[in-house]
Amino acid sequence: MKKRIDIFFFFLVLVIAVFFSFYRVEKKVILTVYNADNGKTIEIPLQNNEFTHVFIHSIQKTPVYEDFKVEDNKKLHLIRTRYFSLGIGLPYAEEGKFENQNGEFVMEMNRFFDTLPIRVSPLKGHGIIANGIMYNFLDFSSPNDLIIISAKVRWIIKNIKGGS
Repeated sequence: MKKRIDIFFFFLVLVIAVFFSFYRVEKKVILTVYNADNGKTIEIPLQNNEFTHVFIHSIQKTPVYEDFKVEDNKKLHLIRTRYFSLGIGLPYAEEGKFENQNGEFVMEMNRFFDTLPIRVSPLKGHGIIANGIMYNFLDFSSPNDLIIISAKVRWIIKNIKGGS
């Protein structure tokens, strides 16, 4: 009986070793964009754990970019806000470092959020930029829908040669 158990564990270790010679388990940060009004959810795997919330300011009609990094504790860390005109509703008091970089106002920030509850703007151009791709909220939501953005971690099995 002991010999059978030894043989079983030998083959188990062998199978595991062969598996991990071709695959690895990897932690992936996923940005979850949930529409509380229609129940739709979009999950976006993040490269470098970063994304940008972009919207068109309702008065200035200029884009505003809020750059976030997802921290290890899954908190959404607002690291900077970028915009092109000063006006109502835009940051103006120095919270950190504030610069004008060739006409773009950049305010370094240090705020943390568990979730970002956002109402969808009726103006085109409101969404998330992640991995160089723009995800427009109006593609899966209606104006004034409540969007809740959060982050989660998912473990995936990835082929060492590049596939998943």
